[in-house]
Amino acid sequence: MSNVIRLDFRAPRGDGVRLVFDILYEYGAAAGYRVLLIRDDTEPHGATYKVVVGDVRDVEVDVVAIEPYTVDGRFDANLIGAAIVRTLEVIGRRPAEPDAA
Repeated sequence: MSNVIRLDFRAPRGDGVRLVFDILYEYGAAAGYRVLLIRDDTEPHGATYKVVVGDVRDVEVDVVAIEPYTVDGRFDANLIGAAIVRTLEVIGRRPAEPDAA
C-alpha cells in the first residue's frame, strides 16, 4: 500500500524503502488503535499535516487525513484527530457480538 507509513526506521517496508516521520502529536488511543499527527515533507507541493491511525502494537499506520501545513490545516487536523479517537472510544465500548450458531 502506498499510504502505509512506518514510524520506526528499524521496520523496513517490503520494497526496502523506509519512511520515517516525527510524531508531532498523539491524539490518543482506543479500541486497540492510536491516532497520531505527523508532518510530511515528502509531498511535491510542500509540507503537509497527516492524521494517521495504526494498531498500538505495531509501527505501521495508515493515513486518514491530509491537511496543508498551515495554522488552519493544524486546526482541521486537530478536529479530525479528536473525532477519530472519540469514534474509536465508542466502538471500543460496544460489547462483543456472540458467535453465530
